Formats: sequence, C-alpha cells, structure tokens
Amino acid sequence: GICERFPFVRASFDGKKPDLVITYGAISEIADKALHDHADDRDIADRTGLVIVEKLKGDDSLPERIVSLTDEECGKIVIFEEGVASGSFGEHLIGILQRHPGMKNKKLSLLAADPAAFSEKGRSLYESCHISENDLIGELKG
Repeated sequence: GICERFPFVRASFDGKKPDLVITYGAISEIADKALHDHADDRDIADRTGLVIVEKLKGDDSLPERIVSLTDEECGKIVIFEEGVASGSFGEHLIGILQRHPGMKNKKLSLLAADPAAFSEKGRSLYESCHISENDLIGELKG
C-alpha cells in the first residue's frame, strides 16, 4: 500500500481517486469529518481521497507521491492548509504541483485560514479562523 511506499503520507483509500484533499496536522480531523460525516453529496465522498502528510520538510518525493494517488482524469486537488496561505506549506506545494506534468488536467486550489483571524477565548482556532468542513465541501463542489 501507499504507507509502505511512502512512509510520511497516509491515504484514506486504496488505488487512485480523481479528486484529492491534501492536508496535515490538527486540521486533518476537519477534512476527515467533511468527507465522511458532512458530505451531503455522496459523489464527492466517493470521488475524493484524503491524503495526510505527516512530514512537511526534507522529503522531495512528495509531488510524485501525490501524482501516484490520483488518476489522469480531470479532477481537483485541494490543499487544506492549517495556517494562512502566504508562505505556507500549501502555497509551496501548489507551486510544485503546477509544474508537474502529471497534474496538467487537475484544478489545483489552496484553502487556508483567514489571515485577519485571531484566536478567540472559548473557541477553537479553526472556528476563529473561519475555516470549516463546509468550506472544504464547497471548494470540492465549486
């Protein structure tokens, strides 16, 4: 499976999917909930694979890993970023994937926290940053 070939990437599926959500860290839980609990449209859940990156630095093979998980059909790759977009892991990854020949039929997008957001007492960082399961499902539908 994918975990044996690529030890720092976990995939929620076997084989290949047309659409992928790539994420890391604590926001992975939101992505998992979106795809499994809150996806009103079963087609989205069936077409979309969740990929969790467990190591962000020191691994130049990540683009190849992502390409190996998706088929050549037109589809979407959504980077679900834990932080803000500017200077993020997600922004860097999108830049690399845009240049990869295996991504030529894919729509790449970055979904990140609101840069003006701040943590509010009594609310999770993700609630405060205005990023949710609904945002992710909307990005996959759109």
